[in-house]
Amino acid sequence: MKKFLKFGCGSVIALIVLGIIIGALSDSEEPKKENDKVETVANNSDATKDTKNETNEKDKEKETNNKDLEIYKNEIVVHLDAFQDEYDKHWTNNWVTTFEGVGNGTVDRYKAYETLNSLEKYYTGLGNKIRNTELPELSKENQKLLKNYLSDLQSAILTRSRAASEAADMFDKGEFKPSEMEKIQSTVVYADQEVVSALVERTTLEQKLGLIK
Repeated sequence: MKKFLKFGCGSVIALIVLGIIIGALSDSEEPKKENDKVETVANNSDATKDTKNETNEKDKEKETNNKDLEIYKNEIVVHLDAFQDEYDKHWTNNWVTTFEGVGNGTVDRYKAYETLNSLEKYYTGLGNKIRNTELPELSKENQKLLKNYLSDLQSAILTRSRAASEAADMFDKGEFKPSEMEKIQSTVVYADQEVVSALVERTTLEQKLGLIK
C-alpha cells in the first residue's frame, strides 16, 4: 500500500508538473501565432504597396509613351522621312546612273568627275542639315534611340560623301586600278552598314511607341 501510495503520489506530481509545462508551452505558442498573423498582414500590405507602385510606374510609362508618340508623329517623323529620302534619292540619281553610264559608254570621265564631285558636296551639306535641324525632345530612353538613329544616319551620309570624293578623284586622275575600285567599294559597303544601324534604332523607337507591332 505504501508502495502504491508512493507511486500514486509521484504520478500525481508528475501529472501536475506536466500540466504546468504544457500550459507554459501553450502560453508561449499564442504570442507566436499572433506574431505570425501580424507578420502575414504586414507582408500582405507590403505586397499590395509593391503592386500599386508597379501599376503606377506602368501608368506613368504609358502616359509618357503616349506623349512621345504624339510628338513623334506630328513633329519628328516628317523630318526623318525627308532625311532618308534625300539619302537614297541622290545616290540613285547620281552615283548609280554615273557608274551605269560609264559602263555602257554614255557618260565620259569628265562628266563622271563633275557629278561625283557634286555628290560629295551634296552629302556634306545633308549631314550639316541634319546636325542643324532642331527636333523636339522625347523622354530619356526614347530620346536616346532618336539620337542614335540621327548619329548613325549622319555617319552613313559622311561615309557616302567620302566614297563620292574617292570616286571623283579616281576619274580625275584616270587611275582605274582594281585596288582603287576595291577601296571605293569598301567605303560604300561601310556606309550601307551604318545606315542599317540607323534603321535598327529607328525601328526600335517606333516599336516602343507602338507604331510597329
